[in-house]
Amino acid sequence: MDGKVLVVHPNELVLEVIQEMLQTIGCSVTMATDGQRALAKAMYEHFHLIIVDRDLTEDLDGLGFVERLRRYGVRAPIVGTSPETGWDAPTNSANGDVDLFLSAPFGYGDLVSAVEQLLNRRSARNLPRDFEIQPEPPPSVPGPPVPPAANIPPPADKRNDAVKRPAEPVDGSFRQAQTSVAKKGNSKILIADTDEAERTKLGGLLQKAGYDVALTKSGQEAYEEMLLNDYDMILTDLWLVSMDGFEVIEAVRKSGVTCPIAVQTAYITRDMVKELLAWRVNKIFVKPVHSDTLLSFVKKAVPAS
Repeated sequence: MDGKVLVVHPNELVLEVIQEMLQTIGCSVTMATDGQRALAKAMYEHFHLIIVDRDLTEDLDGLGFVERLRRYGVRAPIVGTSPETGWDAPTNSANGDVDLFLSAPFGYGDLVSAVEQLLNRRSARNLPRDFEIQPEPPPSVPGPPVPPAANIPPPADKRNDAVKRPAEPVDGSFRQAQTSVAKKGNSKILIADTDEAERTKLGGLLQKAGYDVALTKSGQEAYEEMLLNDYDMILTDLWLVSMDGFEVIEAVRKSGVTCPIAVQTAYITRDMVKELLAWRVNKIFVKPVHSDTLLSFVKKAVPAS
C-alpha cells in the first residue's frame, strides 16, 4: 500500500523500527524527533498519514502538535502513540484528538492494521491535492503605512510537491542576522525560512536588486532580529520552528512594527488568510513563487534605496 507517512517520535531507534515496518507495506516514510520541526514538515509537505508519540519535547508535545495541525487545517488522519496511559487529549479541545490510538509498545500487526485502516479512508479526510484559495481579492485592511491587503494568486499545480530550486549565484554575501552591519542607505529586508536553499535563493535575488538582506532560519530568531533592528520589509514562511509564522507576525505587530509583511507558504486555507489579514499582512504567495513575481511586489512595496 503506497502512501506518504510522517512519523514523529523522540527515540531515534523507535523511529527506525517503525520506518522498517511501514516500508515493508510500500509506504514512504519521513521521520522527525522534534515537534516543532515535524510541524514545519507537516505544513510544507502533503502527508497521507501522520504517526505521533504523545511524549515529545516540552516546547511542543504530541498533544500540542496535533492541536496545531487541526487548527491549521491539516486533514491527514493521525495515529497517536504512548505507553499505557493513553492519549489523554484535553476535554475542552476536540481538535487535540487523534483518529486512532496505539498503546506502546505495539507489534507489527497492530501498526500495519492501523495504517491500512486510515489510509483506506484518507480521501474522506484529506484536502484534495488541487485545493486552492479562490483568487477573489479580500477586503482592504486599514493600518499605516502598508499597501492594500493581499490578494491570493492561484497556486501552481502540485504546489505541496514543489521542487527546491538551487540557489542563484550571488556576488558577495548577505548579512547573517545579528552579526554584521547593514550598508547605510539601502532598504533592509528580513527573510525567515527553515529551508536553507530557499533562504539563499531569496537572499541572492534581493541582494542583486540592491537590498540589504538578513537571513533567519527560525521564528524566534526572526522575532528577536526584528526587535533589535529596523527593517523595511519582512518576508517569511509560515512553517518555521520555535515560533511559527503566525506567531512571529502577531508578535511583531503587537510590538509596534508597521513595515510591510509578505508571506510565502506551500499550504494555506481561507481561515489562515483571514488570520493573516487581521495582522495587516500585505501579500501571500503560494510556493513555488516565480522570482520575477516576488521581485516585482517587493520593488513596488519598498524601493531598494
